[in-house]
Amino acid sequence: MKRIPEDVIIIIASFLPYKRLAPFATLSRPWQRAIERRTFSTLYINSRTKDIYVFERIVWANHMRRRFLRYLTFSIQLYVDRDKFKSSQHWQQPSAYLTWNLRRLFLILAESGDDKKMTLELDGKMYQNIQYDEPRYPPLRLALIGNADHFPIVKCVSELVFFMDNPRIRIALRAAINIAKKLPCLRRIDIMGQKGYAIETYEAYQEDQAVRWGDWHSLADALVEVNFLSGTECREVTLLLESYDPRAFEEGDGWVPNRTSLLSYDPLGAAVRTWSYNLVSLRISGIFDGSLFWPSKSERLEMPVSPWPRLRVFDVLLGLMTPTGGRYFMKQPDSHGRNVPCEDTMQPLFAAWAKALESMPVLEHAAIQFHVDWDLEESLNNWSVSVQGPCTMIDGILRPWANELRRHPDKSKLVFWNTKGWRPENLIVGKLEAMLKDRFPSREMITIETFCKRPFRIDEYPPSP
Repeated sequence: MKRIPEDVIIIIASFLPYKRLAPFATLSRPWQRAIERRTFSTLYINSRTKDIYVFERIVWANHMRRRFLRYLTFSIQLYVDRDKFKSSQHWQQPSAYLTWNLRRLFLILAESGDDKKMTLELDGKMYQNIQYDEPRYPPLRLALIGNADHFPIVKCVSELVFFMDNPRIRIALRAAINIAKKLPCLRRIDIMGQKGYAIETYEAYQEDQAVRWGDWHSLADALVEVNFLSGTECREVTLLLESYDPRAFEEGDGWVPNRTSLLSYDPLGAAVRTWSYNLVSLRISGIFDGSLFWPSKSERLEMPVSPWPRLRVFDVLLGLMTPTGGRYFMKQPDSHGRNVPCEDTMQPLFAAWAKALESMPVLEHAAIQFHVDWDLEESLNNWSVSVQGPCTMIDGILRPWANELRRHPDKSKLVFWNTKGWRPENLIVGKLEAMLKDRFPSREMITIETFCKRPFRIDEYPPSP
């Protein structure tokens, strides 16, 4: 047993049943290291137990085990008695609990001087003592006290995943930014906000709207205040915000969000755009307009000479609404679903997008996507326009047509998916085609229409009746 090389032992240990690893760790020191390399590579800590103290004493205090750790999940589990915390004045206590737990974790992680980097996932799980048939309480939002200014600097985290899953008890979005500014070695950040959900009544919407409005604007302020990502190595960002279930807006104009308030432009879209200048990859979803891509005249902001010198991937999934309450899609006659592009909102969106793509010299893939409701009795379908450089990885939404797209691996592509013949204005399409030809001058550029059963090139598309 002692003659087996340690790298062979590591390979053997990777095939052993996970629940039966402990006895093998007693065979020898090499076997112990091989087993611990596997068992301590991914750990889960629950804030409601003594996990964090065990983690500090058993794992983090041991130099070797600390180096084995690659993925750490810290689940902040907070039970909220809604009968006790009815008003916003009483929410200082759960916010303090949230802040204390995160700071405690950061104090432990800050003790590491290792060069090894790991992924840190912060998972907010909030529980409450109400049933769905009980009277609704106002939606409430927890925040980090002091905006994490008293948190220590942690250098052992290279990737941050910030996940929130409760639509009624929210952790403020800016908390992710406040935490990230304490991680100077970040290379990637994923902010996973609450998913869109159908709102029950107009009154419920009015309650939720105030919380969302404050959350969106505080996130925009945080991005501007901390000059986020400056001085860090972060180059890849995923920001998934609420985009809503399109069926929630069928009750009338009262459902329409409005994030601009007294401003004449969307502050969050402008903040995210400025935030993206030094990125290599940006994947984002939420309610945005053209200010996400290019400043409007009312912003009075000058664009840098080369705003996106490194950006290679730019994926955007938009909700069916604009930040000012407009709609990207209208109802088709004799149809329940909103699936007809609205020219008044769609054309300015794509005009701003085309301007932005012209300023991305190394761009390989970009897409604007919507989840369109074709019929109330059917599931949502993807509606997308994308540009693809040659030899780039097929985007996830185009996988049903991956074989067709792979027939042209050495060509750049302008892809229309489920648009049913809709196009941006000729000037915009011309800019997109010129951009692809300019980026890849030695490669042929083709346009592909993906519709229903199979994709085909635009010159194969059947003429309109």
